[in-house]
Amino acid sequence: MSELGIGANTSTATPLGTSSPDNQLPLASANETQLAIAQVSDAFELSTATGQAEFIRACQELGIALPDFVAEAGPDISAMSTTQLAQLSSYASDLAALVRGGQLLTGAPATTALTERWGQFVAAQSQDGNVDVNSLVQQVLRESYLESTADLYFFADKVKFYNGVKKQIRSELQRAREVLAQYAGQSPEARLVPPFEPAEVSLDYFGPSATAAAAAAAANPALLPEAEIDLDGDGAIDFLMPPELYSMAGVQEAIEFRASSLSQSDIYATHKSCRTNRHNPGNLASAPHLKLMIYELMISEGQKDGGRPNAFQPADLQTRLQEKYGISANLINVDTDDGDSLVALQFDDGSIFADGAGDGMLDSDDYDFAGAVANVQEQYGVSFEQFGEAAPEFINASMEAMEAGTDPGEGFPQEQIREMFALAYILAGDSGVNTKAKLDAYIDQMEETLNTVGDDAQLANVDLQNMLQKQQQTLQSMSNISKMLHDTAMATIRKLG
Repeated sequence: MSELGIGANTSTATPLGTSSPDNQLPLASANETQLAIAQVSDAFELSTATGQAEFIRACQELGIALPDFVAEAGPDISAMSTTQLAQLSSYASDLAALVRGGQLLTGAPATTALTERWGQFVAAQSQDGNVDVNSLVQQVLRESYLESTADLYFFADKVKFYNGVKKQIRSELQRAREVLAQYAGQSPEARLVPPFEPAEVSLDYFGPSATAAAAAAAANPALLPEAEIDLDGDGAIDFLMPPELYSMAGVQEAIEFRASSLSQSDIYATHKSCRTNRHNPGNLASAPHLKLMIYELMISEGQKDGGRPNAFQPADLQTRLQEKYGISANLINVDTDDGDSLVALQFDDGSIFADGAGDGMLDSDDYDFAGAVANVQEQYGVSFEQFGEAAPEFINASMEAMEAGTDPGEGFPQEQIREMFALAYILAGDSGVNTKAKLDAYIDQMEETLNTVGDDAQLANVDLQNMLQKQQQTLQSMSNISKMLHDTAMATIRKLG
């Protein structure tokens, strides 16, 4: 019989440092080791043959070398009953606990209770005529070694996790720097179009099961559901939005804003009604993007009438909104409480800009745009100048991404989607990474995070080195264990004879 008593070749195990207990590295805390054992056991079901096979493959994928004797159970073991296999596993667990606790690393004998139970088991097998001492010893050693490898696997997986996190952060930094380079020479407050959407990077390690689930999700983006969007609030789903657009800065807020604000009254239309002494049925309360669109066109195009923005013929304003922003509106007539018929533009979201003054023009005599736009800027941090300069590019870029991810077939509400992205641009005004300065700060933050994760990875690597040394010591202690099991079994058999 070889040193291990089972003819095993241990050359594939990776020696690391000395095996002397006096020179042993400090190990991870007992609590963390117990957590490792529990999580690995849950992840692989080490009490079953299938779970053991999966665990062996997982160890090999992580680069953990295993001795030859743990490769697979022998044919004699496979023929044993479920009860007998459970008894063998219980002995293996007890031995693994003794090894993990250090009792057997110094050559100390196993407990009397354990050797007595083992002898009783061998006696029962001998009476049944099913005893092969070497096979029994090999199986107990095999399961004991696998169980004692659980903590090593845990820390190896943890190191792999942090290395993966560092890779993700470096990739995110490269992506952010490429976007920042596009705004070289611009002021720190330059708006990013579209806003930079930070990637989600999980910094907390939750064990092998969580790592496997995260890897599966990353490998299969289809696992992320498309969002069902009801733009008009009628209870019917208008279209499915790809998850990468659904998470874009401001889009979620825009959906919620529209759902919650369609019934708001419009104090700026009421104000103009007071000035003209005429009821104004217009309402732009739930459409801050429309206020900025219209005001930007009034300021930037045509001559000024005194200090107020330029007036538009309704059809001309309708055309310019479509040409510049891709937003359509219908020319309609609305009736006042006094029975007057007023020309108006009605947008897809139900908003109405009416000629409250009744002069046939749409201008600031019909609506207090100055007050409404100042309110939008104060609330969301976006001026009409910024909107006019950047919003068309944001809307078009978003629409291109939308159409690339979704079949724009029948029922695809192009105009409503454009309005939603315009609204998203406003609602993302002071939130998220949407200016050059904020992107600079985000890059600094990610660089600090990379340093922190590097420290965590280093600590995890130290724990891994400790566990590798302990595993080498465990392998060496298997010689003592195998001799103890073999001698006890043979003594029992001779006594029976």
